[in-house]
Amino acid sequence: MEKHGRINIFVNVLLSGILSLITAFAGMLPSIIQHGGYFVSKADYITQQIPFILETKRMFSTGMPYWSWNSFLGDNFLGGYAFYTVGSPFVWIAILFPENHILQGITASILLKFFVCGITSFLYFRIFIKKPIYAIIGSLLYTFSSFTILNTQFNHFTDVIALFPLITTLQKETDSGITDLCRFHQPAYQLLFFRIFRNIYRNLCSLQIQIGRLGWQ
Repeated sequence: MEKHGRINIFVNVLLSGILSLITAFAGMLPSIIQHGGYFVSKADYITQQIPFILETKRMFSTGMPYWSWNSFLGDNFLGGYAFYTVGSPFVWIAILFPENHILQGITASILLKFFVCGITSFLYFRIFIKKPIYAIIGSLLYTFSSFTILNTQFNHFTDVIALFPLITTLQKETDSGITDLCRFHQPAYQLLFFRIFRNIYRNLCSLQIQIGRLGWQ
């Protein structure tokens, strides 16, 4: 019975992610067709996001990602790009594509973000909603909120939208795990470890921002 319940959860999680992926692809399809196989937005997406990702690929391809002469009059690469690209797991996927196909790589990474967002938001909603169908609907409403659609041109903003529900889900599970520590021994310790890791990661991100400020100065 417990195994059957886990299979149902997995199916619903996967369904939520696939629905988000299909919806995102349908919305991006006109632009993909217009530009010959890749998605293009407007404003900062063209003037910042694409050049920054290209520069990130170039810098790491050289093996010396320290100082970028292509940024302004020269800039501390890790400090200057930590906010935009270096800290994004989705950018790392995009730069695996060859340079002449980097726009297709960026498109794939955006679609992956919507897929991940559908999964993480469903995991959060299922804590509070008993019927999976309503959790899936809530996931779609979150994934395709006006904030998400508006900020797709800011590629790094959608990273937060995709991963934030995972943090809140684990936060909720951690709190429950600590409360019921005597009843759920090992899972509670695992969740407590994740919270410690999360705090370390957040502090490292703050350090990157400080390094970036020093680089600008």
